[in-house]
Amino acid sequence: IFSPILTRLDIKSLIRIKVNLYARTSTLEAHPSHADEEYPHTGAIFYLNTNNGKTILEDGTKIDSVANRVLLFDPSKKHSSTSATDSKIRLNVNINYG
Repeated sequence: IFSPILTRLDIKSLIRIKVNLYARTSTLEAHPSHADEEYPHTGAIFYLNTNNGKTILEDGTKIDSVANRVLLFDPSKKHSSTSATDSKIRLNVNINYG
């Protein structure tokens, strides 16, 4: 299922791949800030649907959830996500690799 995404990334070693599904909330809720791993590596978030949810990076940059968009970043730096209020679900694929 993920082969088309993985072949477009320069992956030497796959650390983790997971799907995030957040249910709609009545207000936009920010989730706790976190780092995926303690060592520098590359992360890709592939947004599967468009909604008003966000990914928030350590420097305060907010990335909108837009279907078929990919965010590349260093997930060893703190980041967080939010819920969505305008869609039944917020759905994305989180890939960590080196």
